[in-house]
Amino acid sequence: MYKPAIRTDPAAILREPFSTTVGIPICNAKTSNFEGTGGLFFIDSTNPGILYLLTARHVLFHPDKEENKLYKFHEGSGAARRKVMLMGDAAFKARCDSLESIIRLSRMKIEQINRELEATEKLEDEDDVIAEREEAEKVITAFKELLATVTMDWEDKEKRVIGHVTLSPPLTFNHGADGFTDDWAVIEIHPSMISKFNFIGNAIDLGYVGYDELMVWMYPHPANPSSFNYPHDRLLRFFGTVSDQEMFKLDPKTKDKDTDPVTMVLKNGATSNLTVGRLNTIRAFTREYSKNKPGEMSKEVGVLPRNSRSGPFSKPGDSGSVVVDGKGRVCGILTGRDGVTEDSDCIFVTSINFIIKRLADFGIKANIFPLPADL
Repeated sequence: MYKPAIRTDPAAILREPFSTTVGIPICNAKTSNFEGTGGLFFIDSTNPGILYLLTARHVLFHPDKEENKLYKFHEGSGAARRKVMLMGDAAFKARCDSLESIIRLSRMKIEQINRELEATEKLEDEDDVIAEREEAEKVITAFKELLATVTMDWEDKEKRVIGHVTLSPPLTFNHGADGFTDDWAVIEIHPSMISKFNFIGNAIDLGYVGYDELMVWMYPHPANPSSFNYPHDRLLRFFGTVSDQEMFKLDPKTKDKDTDPVTMVLKNGATSNLTVGRLNTIRAFTREYSKNKPGEMSKEVGVLPRNSRSGPFSKPGDSGSVVVDGKGRVCGILTGRDGVTEDSDCIFVTSINFIIKRLADFGIKANIFPLPADL
């Protein structure tokens, strides 16, 4: 996978799904039409040098098609690996189509500029028009190069296999004393897919949304204290976690547009990309595991839409995404949603503190802030 592109690269944001920032579109290699999102990377101090990726279990084990039981891969057991792939065929084609579309539109733009220049002896803003043409030519060059590279590196399905599942307990609601939804899986990343030279640690690429717009999203009330600073390289790096106590009771100093206490959170999902929402404390919700089975109560971190007009915080295919606050502190992993309309849509997030405890139950000492030197 690629190192995130520099800010001046015109193809930076379309390069992002193939890069090592979080929000990687993934799927079970055998069910490539059922996709989700890779949440965050971690390392295990008991198995140094190996990079792991955390996601939701139901992304890789279809609830309606597979038995809900513990999966644990044992090297040397002879059992086939459950391969995890970067993008299904449709998702890969869609991203290539996006690149081709931008190339095509840029060519049309150049043709239009040339017609304008030919039709008039001297345009008042001719220098600006020529500069615009040169910029379009740069875009074509950058996107053609990216398309050629992506096609060569990823078109073959086998080349898109980034790792395999090593552990996933059965999906359960109201698990143990904490009462959260136990919906997670661990993927071991193949060393050839992410090298220490391309890895930057856990970070969200903010490039999908412009600076001004994102700042407005993150500060819904003008009196709010500083809780988000746009990073110089547009990469929001993770630092720390939000405690369950803080998610139970939000800081009254930070308010939404209705002056209610709020914590603004972000996620980058495989389907809806970068979105901002309102963390809505930890509550009990009725959750359904699969069709034809009654719902069960389970504790969740709720995330609501940013406002009544912003649309949902996530869409199908975003499951597994990591949710963080404006400082880069991790809240948890996105596992589901509920709501009659998009305005009332509530997204379910399982606390990262609970997941770290569960990993420890299986002997995994997870460090969710890995560095390139750890690989």
